[in-house]
Amino acid sequence: MTFGTNYVILQTTSSSVGPYVLYSCALSSAPIISSAPVGATYLQVPLNATAISGDGLSGFVDRLGHRKYISHISAQLATSPCLAALGAASISYGATTTPSGADFLLGPAVTALVAAETHPLARAEWMYFVDAFYGLQSAPSVFAAAETQYNCIAGKTSARTSDLPAVAVSAFNSASQLYYTPDSSYWSRLIVDAGANAIVMPAAGGSFAEWAAAVADADALIDLTPAGQPYTITGWSKNYNGLVKTSSGYQFLDGDQSTLFRPDARDVESYDAFPQARHAQPDLVAADLLYRLAVGFNPSMLPYYFRNLADDIVLPTTDTCADTSAGFNMYLSDQYCNSSSTYTPTIGRFSSSATSTSTASSSSSSSGLTSVAAGLVAAAAAVLIVVGAVLLALFVVIPARRRARARHAAAASAGAFTKMSEDEEGAGGALELDAVRLRPAPLASVEPPASRDPLAAASQDDVERWAVSR
Repeated sequence: MTFGTNYVILQTTSSSVGPYVLYSCALSSAPIISSAPVGATYLQVPLNATAISGDGLSGFVDRLGHRKYISHISAQLATSPCLAALGAASISYGATTTPSGADFLLGPAVTALVAAETHPLARAEWMYFVDAFYGLQSAPSVFAAAETQYNCIAGKTSARTSDLPAVAVSAFNSASQLYYTPDSSYWSRLIVDAGANAIVMPAAGGSFAEWAAAVADADALIDLTPAGQPYTITGWSKNYNGLVKTSSGYQFLDGDQSTLFRPDARDVESYDAFPQARHAQPDLVAADLLYRLAVGFNPSMLPYYFRNLADDIVLPTTDTCADTSAGFNMYLSDQYCNSSSTYTPTIGRFSSSATSTSTASSSSSSSGLTSVAAGLVAAAAAVLIVVGAVLLALFVVIPARRRARARHAAAASAGAFTKMSEDEEGAGGALELDAVRLRPAPLASVEPPASRDPLAAASQDDVERWAVSR
């Protein structure tokens, strides 16, 4: 982005997207800009009619609060209740031509640019690109909030450096009969930042035996096999060589306690919301996955996108939209992590240790609350002990000793003394299995991105002046 007076030049690395000169509606005509790239498309912003035909882009428009500007959208992409209720004109999924009546097309070429990023926050940053066509009014604050929450989660989980859960991600290709991990770089980074080691299959895919060897010790499996709804444990079983939730030899299969997830818990008119929303909501996606790994990290959190196939629940009740013109509201008001959040895994084999830690913490708190009362009781007990000792000596101990001497003498002459054996304590022990780390965190050496802010090169005054003047 290059800012000027009443305009911004927007360029990408793709010859199919841009360059653009976006100029303010305060101008009566397009400005003459000598530095504009050759062949640039001039558009007056904010645009009033946007067409969307590319995957993962409607979520940006929705979260930025610009859904009212959508004139055309593919049914597969209108996957929030309010997007579905807009009544926008239809456009073919994957269309590459701006339809009549629309000012601009968010199509597959833009999708490809977003997908080329591997870090969830880098993908989210493309909301700046989208927002530029509406005057860049929302992206700076929306992205800052998402970045803060995501980095808070990643920072908290990174504090735990050993004995981490392992999460495998795979999908089944029915044509090749192979198992692979789609978008593996993105998923690896997301899983690491949510507090686990990532297990991914090669892009080319592997056989069932290769898949089984790779995922056997995973604490959870995320299945991304393309499938329509309803998709249940039965459908998963067919894709995974007849495995069921009681099959042995897999850490993540444990009957009703199995940890087998899919990010398709929300759909609108049979289309999954997750593929369209995930790039714009890295904070919620990370928090949602983290909930499955450590339920106590955020006590207010409930499952959002990730459902457990082992629960045999197809889908929750679809949300409704009361007002399509209302602003976008993030789940839990975008509050997923704070300074007091602590990462303690509770998934699968971690569940018992997490309970013990919680109990010990509660006991410690309780002992602090009762210490004063305990002191008073001890003082009273000391007085009673003194009084009791005097009475015991006078009425019990001295007479008893006299009687004992007489019995001792009689028993000794009869050879009746025996030595009582001490109680024996069982030498029990718990068998503790060390967690098997299938592989080190694949992205452990990757540092969180430095400032990816496309506005970093521009001063805040530039941004504010252009936004206000538009």
